[in-house]
Amino acid sequence: MEQCSAVQNSSPLLVAASNQVINNQTHTTQSASLNVSNNCSGYVIVGDNIDKNIRPSYQRQDRTTQSLHYFHSYAVLNRLDTSGLSDNRPSHITISPEKIIPDFSERQKLLGDFETLVTRILVEHMDEFKAQKCEVQWHVKSDYSEEMASKSRVVPLGLVLKNEAKLKDMTEILDDLSKYVPVHVASRTETIEGKSFDIDDSRLFQILLFGDQLTVARARGAIGLRDDDTDALHRLEGFVPAVADWHTRMCLLQEMWKRLYSKKGSRDRGTLYQLKNLLNRTAVKQDPSKAMKATEDFLTVLFAYVITAAKKLIEERPMHSHQCNDIARQIVSRWVKINLSSDVTDMPPKGTDCSYAIDFITLGLLWHGFHDAVREGEGNRIIRYWRFLLPVFKQCGRRNYAIEAFNLLAQMLLLSPRKVAELKWCRTVNTIGRVGHNIPCDLHMEHLNKRLKFMIGNLGSNTMPQCMKSIGMSLGIIAKVCSTFEHGAEVHENKAFHTYPKFTKDLKSIVDQLVSDKIFDGQGHLFLSYKKHPLLQTINWSSLTKWVVEKIVDLDL
Repeated sequence: MEQCSAVQNSSPLLVAASNQVINNQTHTTQSASLNVSNNCSGYVIVGDNIDKNIRPSYQRQDRTTQSLHYFHSYAVLNRLDTSGLSDNRPSHITISPEKIIPDFSERQKLLGDFETLVTRILVEHMDEFKAQKCEVQWHVKSDYSEEMASKSRVVPLGLVLKNEAKLKDMTEILDDLSKYVPVHVASRTETIEGKSFDIDDSRLFQILLFGDQLTVARARGAIGLRDDDTDALHRLEGFVPAVADWHTRMCLLQEMWKRLYSKKGSRDRGTLYQLKNLLNRTAVKQDPSKAMKATEDFLTVLFAYVITAAKKLIEERPMHSHQCNDIARQIVSRWVKINLSSDVTDMPPKGTDCSYAIDFITLGLLWHGFHDAVREGEGNRIIRYWRFLLPVFKQCGRRNYAIEAFNLLAQMLLLSPRKVAELKWCRTVNTIGRVGHNIPCDLHMEHLNKRLKFMIGNLGSNTMPQCMKSIGMSLGIIAKVCSTFEHGAEVHENKAFHTYPKFTKDLKSIVDQLVSDKIFDGQGHLFLSYKKHPLLQTINWSSLTKWVVEKIVDLDL
């Protein structure tokens, strides 16, 4: 007799581990309901810590600030049908550095992505190319573009009242989430020497557990702590920790800011700090993590650099008929430098105008392309950018993120075809249901955490464990109640997108300055505080290869 179910839970999240239906029940929680159907192909779980301080109005020695540290999670149904893919891992696994480190074919694909991004910038912001707007590829098509444009189905799983920073608590958190791990229950009877024995052939179906770098590292440590347990469920084998993208994007921004954003460059025209003062962007901070939204909005400076580069190319050949695609190709060829070997013969002199411009345009397009790949939910492109983020993080000394980049790329080789597909295509959430509106799953977690902290803050003195668990499970239903109330009261509904004010005036101010300063002439009179070579031209590939080999040896194959 065989059946598939989740264990230790009276109302588990029901998923299909294969084409067959698990059962005909309906999962109902305080937050949402999920109906099981034949085309349900599973789900992933996203988790993160949530920290909140509750300060009493009247403080006393016995009434001090409460510091709450809990674990918040949600499940999101896979929009991609992976039910036809195998759950068996490759039988013969060989990992070499060449399968982890980007090669020249990956570099060419990345440069092709950059050309597409540059083309979009030019036709949107330069009058010379607006007539060619219809030739631009605004959304990169993939095999699963239709699925990635559909709305995600998110189910809050509530709070676990444990602190993920403590290893013991993290194991208990995973124990609690284990009730959502599907188990294929199977048994058989064998007769040996006239005696019948019941043999348990049950099998766990692993699910991905996405989170930021800290959450993933802690989950991996908790799983390692249970290696000696005899039961697969207690060994926490049902979880595959995987790093998500938003905190990684923030890490890339931090490294860009360390290299290119300095108060020492306040008098160097064309630097990020000087342009921030020009535009009076006071919300932009020294640490991008303190103001991510303002920092990402300020990166429209990249558009100004691209437009200025295009104007220079047009100026060099004024009588020539210019095509947008040709200009984009020349910009990428001339001012994007990614060396995959020790050959640095075309490296610009250290600290010149071109050195700063090349570094900013290259890293800026790397960030912009990674952001665009996530918005489209295009799994293959996302993984490609991770291949180039690995050497960036290693070169910049971001050891933990370099390790997670390696782990992600190794998982692409070690996991089953089904898990590899989920790792590529199920790492984003689309809350709107339109093309190009995917967000990283850990960013959606931050949105839920913000809403949950607001609810916790309004509990007042009612911060009992049961209250915490109740509001954690009620996030989805509260949003639905508010929407129903607004509709019934004929309140103007919020639009499904944020209003984004035009930055035409800001862009023109930056372009006018960059053009007048002849930013790409390389005369050495600008960027006097910048004394570095472009980052992606200085990667020590032999050292990186040696490091990757060491990590491969450490893998438990």
